[in-house]
Amino acid sequence: MALAAAISLSPALPSLAADMVKTGTCLLQKCQPELARCLIDGECVENLVCLQVCNGKDDESGCQVKCADRYKNDIIDKFNACAITSGGCVPQKIEKDTWKAPPASAIDRAFDPELFQGRWYITAGLNPLFDVFDCQEHFFASPSPGSLYGKIRWRIPKGSSDFIERSTMQRFVQDPGNPGVLYNHDNEYLHYEDDWYVVGWEPDSYAFIVYKGQNDAWKGYGGATVYTRDSSFPPELTNKMRELASQAGLKWEEFKLTDNSCGPHPPQRGGMTDFEREMDDLARDEARQGLASFSRGLTVIEQRAERAERDIAQSVVGLEKTLQDEFYEAEKQLASIEKQFSASGGFGAWLQNIFRF
Repeated sequence: MALAAAISLSPALPSLAADMVKTGTCLLQKCQPELARCLIDGECVENLVCLQVCNGKDDESGCQVKCADRYKNDIIDKFNACAITSGGCVPQKIEKDTWKAPPASAIDRAFDPELFQGRWYITAGLNPLFDVFDCQEHFFASPSPGSLYGKIRWRIPKGSSDFIERSTMQRFVQDPGNPGVLYNHDNEYLHYEDDWYVVGWEPDSYAFIVYKGQNDAWKGYGGATVYTRDSSFPPELTNKMRELASQAGLKWEEFKLTDNSCGPHPPQRGGMTDFEREMDDLARDEARQGLASFSRGLTVIEQRAERAERDIAQSVVGLEKTLQDEFYEAEKQLASIEKQFSASGGFGAWLQNIFRF
């Protein structure tokens, strides 16, 4: 879901492919160190090529989101942060009415973060870009009243049968006047914000959540997900989910069930995967045609690559070295919860440990 999508799952450089020359000129002026590092990093270059390949496709936005899903490292993050946020080289995509918050009457005002702790799975989702990944296993902890931390996991498809594992940690704060609304704000990367609306929930059974979000690249994305304690969607909940979807102005028939079987990687084979072969076929021509738009600028950047690396290394020294005490406490709780679920006994054993019965 966008909880993951906005960070990992955040549409990177949505208009870069559409206007390579204009964007390239801006990058040369405002993001030289970040671009230099990108152009000497294979994964970052493949990300640029992937975005260029999306140009003109019927599902251009969806294609770009998939590029952001597939390519993820610190160099890409820093490049995106400059190109989108500090440099302003990429205009924000704005969707006004595609995803709406549910009516106030549909929001469950009895939601309690403390009772939402433990392991949950997303077993059904609405937005195909963000909500229906495989192996969506999430661990939640509430280290203080009104707060909810989630350690989330999901898989990105790679080729026809392989996958890339992703994980991250997020923090939500409950609206003091409306317990069924939670905010994930004040994030540094792309200034992303996600708002959760709990339409219905039953402790230790299910939670139906609608969300809306925005970041410096995209304002107005959204979706809806169903959390259950079971790793697969319980069929007996179908009528209830249809009712909750209707209350939120959505159609249950448009949701898709997820696959949380979390199988192993396929056996290694010689040669390239399907996706690597696809990229190999497209990358060379696209890289020459798309990245050649930088021409003279690239020569300057390549000459400054070493200096750029030193500049970036120095800037890292100035980053914050500590996080808030609550973040650390949440990390410890989540690690403990995850460890207990990994051992025998599962959810019942975890409940006994928490409530001592």
